[in-house]
Amino acid sequence: MQPKKKSPPVAEVRTFQYEIEGVKYTQKPLVLGQLEDLTKALEGTSLGSSEGVSEDSLKDSLLELLRNGSLSKALAVALIPEGVSLREKNTEELVEILRWSLDLQTGIRIISDFFTCNVPAEVLSSLRAATSTPTKTK
Repeated sequence: MQPKKKSPPVAEVRTFQYEIEGVKYTQKPLVLGQLEDLTKALEGTSLGSSEGVSEDSLKDSLLELLRNGSLSKALAVALIPEGVSLREKNTEELVEILRWSLDLQTGIRIISDFFTCNVPAEVLSSLRAATSTPTKTK
C-alpha cells in the first residue's frame, strides 16, 4: 500500500481592512475584472505601457499616477466597500470619496498592502500582457 500524497498547502489569501469616512473597505488579491479595470485606469501611464516598468521605478510611476489624477482611480479599483460585491461596486463614486477623504497615511498603507496582496512582478507582467497588442493565431 502506497502512502497517501499530501495535498499542497493552500495559499493564504491576505486581506487588509481600512476605514475611510466611517466605511470599512477590504483589499485582497485582484480578480480578473479588477485587473481589467486597473489596466484601463493606468492607460497613458508608464505602468500601463506595453513595456511596463521595473520595480525600481515604481515610486516614480506612483508619482506619475498622482500627478495625472489616476492614483485615486487605481486605489478605488483595489478597494471593496463592506457589504458590496465587486459587481455592484460604484468605482467612480469611490474615486471621488478617496480623492477628497483619503489621508496620506492610509493611502500609503493601501499602496503598500496592494503589493503584499499582489506580487508586483506578476501584476506588472499581467498588465503588460493585457495592454499589449495580441498576436494573431491561425
